[in-house]
Amino acid sequence: MNSLQSKLNANHSHFLRKRTTTPAASPMREWFSVQIPAAHDSAAMTFPELVLVLAAGAYAVNAAFGASVRLRWLDSTRFRWVHHGLYIATFLLTVAAISSVLWSSSRAGWYLLPAVVPLAVLPYAGSAHKHPGRHIVVALGALPFYILGLAVAFSV
Repeated sequence: MNSLQSKLNANHSHFLRKRTTTPAASPMREWFSVQIPAAHDSAAMTFPELVLVLAAGAYAVNAAFGASVRLRWLDSTRFRWVHHGLYIATFLLTVAAISSVLWSSSRAGWYLLPAVVPLAVLPYAGSAHKHPGRHIVVALGALPFYILGLAVAFSV
């Protein structure tokens, strides 16, 4: 190892965390154990935790956008596609967070798994204009699972 590589490894070794709970360290598991620096220097977020936070954030932004349109704080007649784009992002990020049980030691994806049901039913539950009550109830059906997944991921 040359001196530049050793300096880089010494300066950035806090970004890497070896998982001691994994029975066999596969290259994919080692790659996904790279930590993303958090706002505070004492804590760091693993890649599965980051995907879970992004999924929950996309869900929260989409719910806030839908609520603001429903309460008529926002007129989305010219950009209705934003709500649909946020829904697609939420669904894809949720599936990615759930898939983390396959490629990491995180178990939070199991607790997020039931959230797929309301998200999958939502396009068939009626639009927010024709059946607003049904749309809201089905959309909020995923909320407890996002909260539970975040609680499990960040429990000490």
